[in-house]
Amino acid sequence: MELEGEYSDDPNDPGGETNWGITLPFWREVTGLDDFPVTFTRADAVLCYEYLWDKTFTSMVSPEMRLCYLAFAVNAGWPRAAKILQTVLGESPDGLIGPKTLHALAGSNLEKTYYPFVEAVVRHYFSIPGFTHYGRGWMNRLTQTLIPKR
Repeated sequence: MELEGEYSDDPNDPGGETNWGITLPFWREVTGLDDFPVTFTRADAVLCYEYLWDKTFTSMVSPEMRLCYLAFAVNAGWPRAAKILQTVLGESPDGLIGPKTLHALAGSNLEKTYYPFVEAVVRHYFSIPGFTHYGRGWMNRLTQTLIPKR
């Protein structure tokens, strides 16, 4: 969360309105509220991150994969992260992490899943038209959160 800024509504950002890395649509999903509160704080963002973590991440086999997936899901959106993971696992990408995806993930390891997922994240970032404007930040996020410290 330290990589996230406070409120932003950059018209060039395909993610739209965000606050501490939480998109407005995700805020609506978690809380049922139409807009960010005027007094949106880190605690509000933590609520969303915990929701996201509890929804799937505790089932992921390795800490590296959990952190990698969470960081990308926050940055690129839950459905996109799910689709990329499902593609890496050889599953049909529907954007929802369910029993089939979790079963495929349980049988994987870092070599078969983590490294191909990081590679797919890089390919995704390079494919976005906004890469020339935001790419440096996205690559900084990648190197700071997705690549495990050795």
